[in-house]
Amino acid sequence: MSAAPRPSDATPPSSYHEPVLLAPVRDFLLAAGPGVYVDATLGGAGHATALLEAAPDIVLIGIDRDPEARATAPRAPIVLASSLDRRAVPVKRSITTV
Repeated sequence: MSAAPRPSDATPPSSYHEPVLLAPVRDFLLAAGPGVYVDATLGGAGHATALLEAAPDIVLIGIDRDPEARATAPRAPIVLASSLDRRAVPVKRSITTV
């Protein structure tokens, strides 16, 4: 039996983490329009990637204290490309300090 196909608008999961409710979360957050967005649990950057792909007029600050997440997320193609033009800002912190 084969796995169910992914929705066409879903960002493929990283090897670290598969984002939950990706499309509804992206659509809800981006309804606020351009601005600075904070992902305080960056993880594998699934939600961050979806936001950056969908909205070229946002800046995203990604926060995570997990060394594995920090090692994985910056390599996500959209996060890497965005950090070059300063749209994505990774931060080493715990969510409890935000």
